[in-house]
Amino acid sequence: MAKQRDDEQKKYLLVWQDGDDQYFHIYARVVTERIENGDRVPWGLQDRWSDPLLWSRLQIGSQGTVKERGPLYGYSVEYRDVFSVDALKAKRMTRTLDKIEQGLQKLMTTRGYVRTFGDYVGRVAEVISAAGIVIDKHTLPTWDSGTRYRWLSVGDGVVEIDRMSREWQKVGEEVTS
Repeated sequence: MAKQRDDEQKKYLLVWQDGDDQYFHIYARVVTERIENGDRVPWGLQDRWSDPLLWSRLQIGSQGTVKERGPLYGYSVEYRDVFSVDALKAKRMTRTLDKIEQGLQKLMTTRGYVRTFGDYVGRVAEVISAAGIVIDKHTLPTWDSGTRYRWLSVGDGVVEIDRMSREWQKVGEEVTS
């Protein structure tokens, strides 16, 4: 893992799920942490113009088909909901995506293909030197009370993402049985 500069913000991947009557998605985006009203919460990174990479609006995604309830597919790392792009921002975006793609390729040569979306997110976390994974429990169907966010190590986050995916598949099996 690369050494963190003193002024560099700690990176985490914030994970949430979403869906409609046709598709189910698990997403992740790059955030940092902040204390607000005594609670640790995910917060958008402050991208500086002098930074070579651009983390804002970078999103990792997957989807599943509600009708089939099979494994998630369509894993991607992309920029979503970007308002405007100038030449400098485009270069930074390209540099960031290239860094991630090269890192994922390198990991594939030593570890093989990713088997789950959790594994994919974990590898992206490793490539970007993320400190951990944050689960937004508010988007889970079983969220009851307590704090909204669950802060996990990368390894535990991978396990939780895969559990979220299996839980979604299981609900579909119960409906069709």
